[in-house]
Amino acid sequence: MTGICGWINLECNKHTPATLLNTMACGLVPAPMTHSVTKKSGSQALLVQAEEGRLHFLESNDLIVSMIGQPIWQDEKFSAQAQEQGHAAALMNAYQQHGPKLLNYLHGAFGLAIIDNNKNEAILAIDRIGIQRLCYGQTTQGGLVFGSTTDAVRQHPEMDTTIDNQHIFSYLFFHAVPSPGTIYHEQQKLLPGQYVHFKHEKLEIETYWNPRFNDAKHGDFSSFKNELYDELQSAVKNCTDTTGTIGAFLSGGVDSSAVSGMLGKVLEKPVNTYSIGFAAKGYDEMDYARASSTFYGTLHHEYYVTPEDVCELIPRIASAYDEPFGNASAVPTYFCALLAKNDGTDTLLSGDGGDELFGGNERYAQQKIFEFYGCAPEMLRSRLLEPLVFGFPGGKNIMPIRKARSYIEQANIPLPDRLESYNFINRIVAKEVFTDNFLSSIDTDHPQKLQRERYADARSDSIINRILYLEWKQVLADNDLRKVTRMCSLAGVDAQFPLLQDNLIDFSTRIPPDFKVKGLKLRYFFKEALRDFLPPQVQSKSKHGFGLPFGIWLSSHPQLQQLAKDSLSDLKRRDFVRPEFIDNLTRQHRDEHAAYYGTAIWVFMMLELWLQAHER
Repeated sequence: MTGICGWINLECNKHTPATLLNTMACGLVPAPMTHSVTKKSGSQALLVQAEEGRLHFLESNDLIVSMIGQPIWQDEKFSAQAQEQGHAAALMNAYQQHGPKLLNYLHGAFGLAIIDNNKNEAILAIDRIGIQRLCYGQTTQGGLVFGSTTDAVRQHPEMDTTIDNQHIFSYLFFHAVPSPGTIYHEQQKLLPGQYVHFKHEKLEIETYWNPRFNDAKHGDFSSFKNELYDELQSAVKNCTDTTGTIGAFLSGGVDSSAVSGMLGKVLEKPVNTYSIGFAAKGYDEMDYARASSTFYGTLHHEYYVTPEDVCELIPRIASAYDEPFGNASAVPTYFCALLAKNDGTDTLLSGDGGDELFGGNERYAQQKIFEFYGCAPEMLRSRLLEPLVFGFPGGKNIMPIRKARSYIEQANIPLPDRLESYNFINRIVAKEVFTDNFLSSIDTDHPQKLQRERYADARSDSIINRILYLEWKQVLADNDLRKVTRMCSLAGVDAQFPLLQDNLIDFSTRIPPDFKVKGLKLRYFFKEALRDFLPPQVQSKSKHGFGLPFGIWLSSHPQLQQLAKDSLSDLKRRDFVRPEFIDNLTRQHRDEHAAYYGTAIWVFMMLELWLQAHER
């Protein structure tokens, strides 16, 4: 098990501290070769458990500092101390000098807990992009319980384990529970770049890092181009500080190709790369992965996921996550990590983050198209275009008019709400889906309120930069990173994210937004700057992703059909969704659009299986 867990300002009445800490530790993320240290003093207790070399702990005069992960110090003094005496010594020194402001000097992927008994205070923090994770909850006694997972926190007897209907709805909206909430009513989790300051029973949540973006329309392309290669090389090198064997995910996209190629450059030898394929039309990208492998001269390994694999893994995925998780690409991620593990690889480098740093998703270009409409004179839109389009006789049945209507309707939705125009939950009538009791307990606008807050937090006037920032906080932190880290842990390998190293994140904020998405060209700067480094086939390929053909396979595979049927039948008996909605969803999958409605079935199915695995 890896992670941090413990409590502050709470007395153990019915359990010994050691027993309770061990119980909480059972809820941390499993991993091989872990080492742990515990500390119990009065009403405070702390357990830190991590791989060898990534567990940092020190105690001195009622001050306890602890950290997991791979921290990087930006201050020369602290960096030198970390090399000579360890990261815990540097952390203690930094805290004694700067208090919570020590986080200004700390980079890399880390989670930390500091308990200062002299001042009766504590600090919990995670890294700037959210690779590490910390959950917490305040008790009625005024104490604080914390842990790297909700499963660890919920084990403490003072924590209420009531599941929050609001966050069930948010899960169905986003396919993951968005921060700062958790699936449990009294638990929260830190957003990337945040810390908890707990002092004299008062809890304050602060942001220590919020980047300012460069919104300039022009820049020195050549200078940025030269800098990107060096920053990428440095980022990959930062992720190779391990004694084990290193390999890389290779999907055949721009990001995984760039990481795989640079890993070979850094290690100065052919590296192992791993790819997953699907025997389903429109889903298999193995040819691109092979082209990248040939281009870079990697030692390539492949595995084709089958429907039988999916059936076997689904219950394990549901129980492995500490909150409901509905991203079906967790399946290929796991089998790719398992392929690497069985090949003797200990650490896998992932290409996650490149789209969100440098503008690689189709929706970024789509939003620019919609923004064009808002630039037209209001009189032209309201007095001419909209009356003409919406008043055209029989327009609903004429393709060009119908498309024009759809375009105008979406363009008139302000950002960031427009990003969810095609969200399944937004396209259904809530009263036809959810029970009256469930709807009376939630705010259906809550998920988009969260998005508006994150969007407004971005220190930029550019819609591209604002959307990227929003996706750092939600898509990356709550979905993509959780998918990769949890499935790699389940397979027994470590995941590293070169494109999310702080040096590349900072570099990306200095790139003008028009370089990221130039006109409607996605990833313009990244592709142009690395044109000589990327395989030609990858440069011209369209964005695809790591999707699982679940909906397609569900149409014809009896075992998958039975698993889905059983799960949805159990869900019908809960007071969440109307049984007739589930029946209609199954019919729509069968008769209308297997892939689209298959995704919805997956999300509802994983909710039920998670509830079954976590109820107590």
